[in-house]
Amino acid sequence: MTPVHTYVQPDFCAVMPDDSMTGAGIYSGDLVCFVACDHVASGKIAAVCIGDALVVRRVNNAGSCLALTPENPAYSSTIVDGSAENVELLGRLVEARHILDEDAAADMPP
Repeated sequence: MTPVHTYVQPDFCAVMPDDSMTGAGIYSGDLVCFVACDHVASGKIAAVCIGDALVVRRVNNAGSCLALTPENPAYSSTIVDGSAENVELLGRLVEARHILDEDAAADMPP
């Protein structure tokens, strides 16, 4: 019997801002969808707001600090104070959509 995958309804989506997660199969311009939460288990991919920047990284918890690890060797890991005023963990990644036909994407309504 084939297992049935349950669909998780995301709370918010964003366009992947860079190519820092290519090793996880997530590319610049992909649609990334998240379930809103203020903490994730170590090793999960999450959306983190640092100041005005949104980053998508693998999160490792180290006490009150978060190690934000990219999946592309061209980028370096960042360690941030998870309790800092300008740092907010927004949500856990539940889906990434890669658009293969850029012409079709341009015709989609906003």
